[in-house]
Amino acid sequence: LSGADLERLAEAAFFAGQAARGMELKERAFKAHLDAGDEIRGAYMALEIAHDYGMSGKPSIASAWAGRGARLLEGKPESYAHGYEALVMSEKAGAAGEIDAALASAEQAVQIATRTNHADLHATALVQLGTLKIGTGAASDGIMMMEEASISAHNGELTPVVTGPTCCRMIAA
Repeated sequence: LSGADLERLAEAAFFAGQAARGMELKERAFKAHLDAGDEIRGAYMALEIAHDYGMSGKPSIASAWAGRGARLLEGKPESYAHGYEALVMSEKAGAAGEIDAALASAEQAVQIATRTNHADLHATALVQLGTLKIGTGAASDGIMMMEEASISAHNGELTPVVTGPTCCRMIAA
């Protein structure tokens, strides 16, 4: 199967409540993209895997995958994958209590999303930045960012995998 096919299977596994199977499929997709010579998509997958491991409380594995993604992006022209790298760095900094670094990385992700015109990245970055802003006391600014991302979800501009978390994080805020 191609990397894209494996990504779709991983998404189906996610929606079927098969998280472990989804991770296995994402790791296979990473390898398939590299085998096909698509280092940008491979880097994106590595960063997506890093995010998933980070959210599941496995920071060491997350860090290893983030490093793979970052190395694949070295020297490459800016792409959406660079925005996902900034998001992973924001999440890592936030988890370490380094709020200024988390904010800076989230802002960088928003800027990259704007320049690359990547709707999923833009919504995810706005939600991350909005959440951080709320946490630092800038609630109005944070809610405004999250509302903008939520409109994209409501209007069908995002993939299903991004629509769900965007809406959930807005409700939680």
